Amino acid sequence: MNIDTIIQSNDLSDWATKAGADLSTSNRSACPIHKGNNETGFAIYTEAGKQKWKCHTKDCGGGDVIDFIAAWQNKTTKEAIEFLGGKTAEIYPDAPDAALQAQAI
Repeated sequence: MNIDTIIQSNDLSDWATKAGADLSTSNRSACPIHKGNNETGFAIYTEAGKQKWKCHTKDCGGGDVIDFIAAWQNKTTKEAIEFLGGKTAEIYPDAPDAALQAQAI
C-alpha cells in the first residue's frame, strides 16, 4: 500500500463530517479542528484530482486527508497514516518520522 492508495481510499469529506464539519453548503463549513464559528472558514476542494482542505480562519493548516487526520487528532504524519489503515513500514521502511512528514507535504 502506498500514500496515494491511502489517500484515495479515505474520503476527506467523510472524515471532516465525522470531525463535526457540516459540508452541506458548497463543501464549506466552520472548522472542525478548532471548532470555529465562521460557517465558511473551512473548505474542501479538489486540486489535480485530489481532495484538499484548508482552514481560512485560524492556523489549522491545510492539505490532504493525512494532514487533516494529523491536525484533527493531534497526530504525527506517521500516526495519521497508520490511523487511516496504512503501514508506514511498508511505505517508507527506513524513514524516521520527520522524513515522513516532509514527504507528505
